[in-house]
Amino acid sequence: MTETYLNDTVINANGTLCSRSVSYPIEASAIRKWAMAVYWPEPAPETFMNAEYAPEDFDAFAWGPASYESLLEGDDGRVMVRHGINERALGFPDWKFRAGLNGGMNCTYGVRMHVGDVITDVKSVGEYTERQGRMGLMLITQSISTWTNQNGELVKRTINSGIRY
Repeated sequence: MTETYLNDTVINANGTLCSRSVSYPIEASAIRKWAMAVYWPEPAPETFMNAEYAPEDFDAFAWGPASYESLLEGDDGRVMVRHGINERALGFPDWKFRAGLNGGMNCTYGVRMHVGDVITDVKSVGEYTERQGRMGLMLITQSISTWTNQNGELVKRTINSGIRY
């Protein structure tokens, strides 16, 4: 039985930058397609059919990133990552868990995305904590995704939480 998951490497990783992705420029046709898919079978609101701006939950990376780079030394891109974090490249222990589940997410929105914007997504390590549960010691992890536009303005910040035991 594990007494703790939190060694110095794990604790000190908080805030470490993991990856940077850059989107293709946002196109009006992509916003229209998003609106038609989301509102189907009802007609999409006219607001999004001739949009100058995208809705808050629009995914600028739905068609993949235009570019991607890992910011972690030793990350060759072949190791499975959890919410954009390669724990092996961070030097974390090779943990063995029985189960894992989504612990939820929290989004904070800034400026709206507009047609022509190029979005940069930087993923970083959030806090790692643990607590005792009915099934044993749980590791609670956070990954942070920060979207900015080409002007450096905050578009969205998402904190994803995961629970493993």
